[in-house]
Amino acid sequence: MDKIAVYKMKRRGGATPLSAVLSRVGSSLKLVITGGNAPYTYSISGDVTGACGITEIETPDGTTSDNIIFTLFSYVDGYSSVYYQYSATVTDDDLTETISNIVLVSSCLAYGTKVITLNNIEKNIEDLVVNEFILDINGDFTKVLRVDKTSVDKIYNINNGMLLASESHLHNIRKEDGSVIQKQSFYLVNNDVLIDKDNNSVVIESVVIEEKETKVVDISTESKTYIANGIYTHNKIPCP
Repeated sequence: MDKIAVYKMKRRGGATPLSAVLSRVGSSLKLVITGGNAPYTYSISGDVTGACGITEIETPDGTTSDNIIFTLFSYVDGYSSVYYQYSATVTDDDLTETISNIVLVSSCLAYGTKVITLNNIEKNIEDLVVNEFILDINGDFTKVLRVDKTSVDKIYNINNGMLLASESHLHNIRKEDGSVIQKQSFYLVNNDVLIDKDNNSVVIESVVIEEKETKVVDISTESKTYIANGIYTHNKIPCP
């Protein structure tokens, strides 16, 4: 065997194990490949749970010698019982294959979040059942239409535990002109303004991302709003 062939065998044999990590960066999916031997062939897929779910990945597959790949992705949000899971499969030049972690996109609040039921009784969100009534932003009690439970691998801790939300949970944000927009947890920044149950402004002072598996609950209500830990929050609607 010639020296060049021996060198190639040693180089390939000494390569670190192939691995792939997928994450969400705003409206993009980021794939980081380490180890193995380039070029790499990758495939990014999105699985949908729920009849109303639709997702698109701009560049779902390809071949590259780069270790970092970004691709835009989109999904239909706003419906209850709809969850999106994204993962990637990577094969290197030696035909070694690895599968990435799963990125879950869902709009939920953590177990232990307090809602207010009839007679102004506080209750953990995970203990709600369909057809119960909970307080909404109008000061009325709205019927719970759905209660769906799942888990996420990261949670957004807003104002030191005031609210614990999934990455894609939609928050009602008051702008300087008094209008209200919706922002996902991912896009929240300090000095964004939430709204409490008495219509007062609550300034966001900190948003800490905690990388840990957390049980969460996604609910739908008749009025499309509800109060969680004293904060006016967005509500998903059932599939039409």
